[in-house]
Parts: sequence; C-alpha cells; structure tokens
Amino acid sequence: MFKVSTRIILIGLIVIAAIGFLISDFHLFDNKSSSEIVFNKLDYTQELLANIVNWNDDSVEVIVNNKVNNTIFPKGSKLTVLFNDETRFIDVDGTIINYDSKRSIFKPQIENILKWSEGAVIQIEFDYYEDYVETANSENHVIGKVIEYADVLAYSPIVEGIENYDKYYFIKIYKGDLDSNLSIFPDNKKMLNSSIFKSYLQEDLFNISGYILLDAYYSAEEYSKEVKRLKDISMTIHESCRNDSKKYVNIIKYDDSSYDYPSYITIDGFAGKYEYALLNEKENKITYLYLAYPDINNNSYNKYLKKEKNNYTQNDSLKSFSIYNHSFDNGKSFNEVDDCE
Repeated sequence: MFKVSTRIILIGLIVIAAIGFLISDFHLFDNKSSSEIVFNKLDYTQELLANIVNWNDDSVEVIVNNKVNNTIFPKGSKLTVLFNDETRFIDVDGTIINYDSKRSIFKPQIENILKWSEGAVIQIEFDYYEDYVETANSENHVIGKVIEYADVLAYSPIVEGIENYDKYYFIKIYKGDLDSNLSIFPDNKKMLNSSIFKSYLQEDLFNISGYILLDAYYSAEEYSKEVKRLKDISMTIHESCRNDSKKYVNIIKYDDSSYDYPSYITIDGFAGKYEYALLNEKENKITYLYLAYPDINNNSYNKYLKKEKNNYTQNDSLKSFSIYNHSFDNGKSFNEVDDCE
C-alpha cells in the first residue's frame, strides 16, 4: 500500500514538472518555416491591402485587393503573411499589439485576440518578401511589419464631397498607375469651400480607369493667382539618377481651341491618361480633370471633354504629350519625373 502511494506521488510530481516545463519553455512559434524561405530586403517599406482568407498560428493567408504602393504583388495574388517579433498589429480601436513568437500555449493566438474575420480588409506594411510566383497560390510570402485593420469604405473607388478632396490620397493609393503626380490640381484646400469634387477610380490587374473632377470657384484675386500657378508648372526629367545625367524640362501646354474653354494641359492622351484645367474667366471657375481611359458617354465629365471626340480613339498613345515623361532614345523608352525618388 505504501509502495503504490509513493508511485502515485512520483507520477504526480513528474506531471507537475512537465506542466511547469510547458509553461516556461514551450512556444508555439519558432519560425522554422520562414528560415527556409529566401527573402529579399526592400530599400523602403511597401504597403498593400488584402482580404483575410485564413488564419494560422504564426501567419495569415490573404488575397491582395489593392496594390497601394507595392510593386511586387498584383491585385488578386494570394500570399502568406508571416509574423515575427518585429510584427505589430493595429486593431479596430487603434490598439497596438506586438506579436509574441515566444508565447506559451496558455496565451491566446493573435487571431483570437484581434477577432478579425475572414474577408476583412487589412493593410499590410512589409520590407521583406519572397519573389512573386504567379502559380504559387499562397506560397508567396512576406514578413508583416505593421498589419492594420482597414475600413473597406475608406478605399472605395468612389470619393466625393469637397471635404474629402485630397490629391495626396490618390497619389498614395494609386501612384504607380496614375502616371502623374497630379500637379495641375491645387494644394490649397482653404480656397475650395464653394467647390464641387467627385472621383471614381477603379484598379484592375494592370492599370486604373476612371476620373478625378474638381470644379473650383475662386474670387477674382484667387483666380488670377491660380492661373499663374498653372502657367508656371514644369517638370524636370532626368535620364538617370546620377547627378551629372542629362535632363529635360517639360512645360505645361496652353490650348485655347481643343475644349470649350481655354486649357492648361499636363497629360494629353499619353498611356490613355488626360490631365488638364479648364479656365472659365467669366465665372472665376477652374475645372480640373484627371481621366484614365475616358468614356466619352460618361455623364459625370463628358461636357468637359474635347470638342473632337475622335481624338480619344488614337492608337499610339505613347506619342502623345505628358509633362511627366520624356524619351531620351527617340521613343524606345520613357523616363518619368519620379524615377529617382
């Protein structure tokens, strides 16, 4: 009887010791899988928006729904976002949670802490990535640096209301596809209280289509200042990023015949894009337009299109004018104004 009791006590001590070992030393995540992946290091952090497909202990599988400023993963691509001790999550209420790769089995998984459901939109910042392979399904990998819950409505293709006018929003979200830095649009929002703003930009796998439209009403003095700003717009384009490289200065075009109003033009069909300002001196009104692959029947902006609609059916758009581009090799390639940024 005594021997049996001693044996039970010894077994109990072993079990307690084992539990203590699990609590202190057993971890759910040791990142062994990521050590087998060859990662590339970016010079600067990139971002993308994606829908959650499936959570794992140390990663989340997603589908990219907006490239934002990432140049690697196209819209619709599937990838796995790995977590490490540098990963930070920003929850719906702004709470910041640092990922703990050495958590014990008794701590909840990040999925259960955040409670972000399948299909939710998250913004992912990353600076380590695996080379993209189109057929790799979710086997494409990045290491998440900052992962934030994103309001899908904030990234709707429709943005309107002068209170929402912010040209840098479009530069941030669509910069790679705009072929423009929207220089023709005004920065000074204080002068735009009586103005009308609406936009619709839709991104697909390769490009964007849609428009940005601003009808701005000014005082006589403000109107004169804004016309002068437009007249002075120019862009310097460099052949290379070397300090001694060749450079070319593009100057904004003035056109008093193509539209119903005199216009200043920064893009005139290059790569399917148009960007211009129409001057209505009688009303001290300036209409700013950015068009990507315009639809001549679109009621939102068709009254501001060229008089000659056949101009929108041109075949070789790379021969058209853009203040943001210049070819140093007779049209074989084009340099952009922001290539060295």
